[in-house]
Amino acid sequence: MGHFDVIVVDATSGQPITGAKVTAKTIKNTNGCSLGFWDKGCACFGTITPGDYTVIVEKTGYNTVTTSAYVSDTPSYIVVNLSPSVFTLTISATQGGTTDPAPGTYSFPAMQVVNVTAIASEGYVFEKWVFNGKYGDSRVTVPVTMYDNIDAVAYFVTAPPTLAQDYTLVAVAVASLLILVIGGVAYYYLVS
Repeated sequence: MGHFDVIVVDATSGQPITGAKVTAKTIKNTNGCSLGFWDKGCACFGTITPGDYTVIVEKTGYNTVTTSAYVSDTPSYIVVNLSPSVFTLTISATQGGTTDPAPGTYSFPAMQVVNVTAIASEGYVFEKWVFNGKYGDSRVTVPVTMYDNIDAVAYFVTAPPTLAQDYTLVAVAVASLLILVIGGVAYYYLVS
């Protein structure tokens, strides 16, 4: 029987990674065996039949690596470098505003939290964020967790009119009667 170790390191830092799932499958048999990681980023397949294996290493936040290894009767090991997953955040805005970060496409490591803020132009108000075409959020600033590629659109609408913009106020006092005309509607008040 052979002894086979898989050492997993972060490709960027060179440091061991713990918590990855390692699966070793023989070329002829797709069932294989899986191990969670022991401490210090090493999975040990203590007694394993010699032969050709496909080794699959998976870890959340990293790209999955599939590699080949030959296990002999003598102890052996392989080093697998995992690269962090990178996702894109594409930000856009409808007419009437912009965003921070500015509209564009950005790359972030998996699970990084990115705050996006909607900034309305004069005469407009922020309505909502829509993520990947289906999820709306009415908060002006939203934390976005990069679990996948994300498309974020900030929607703006025309601001509602204010009294000064839309109505003319006319006040006429006749004896003890005050007449107010607001937006074409007359209001009568007795004044003492």
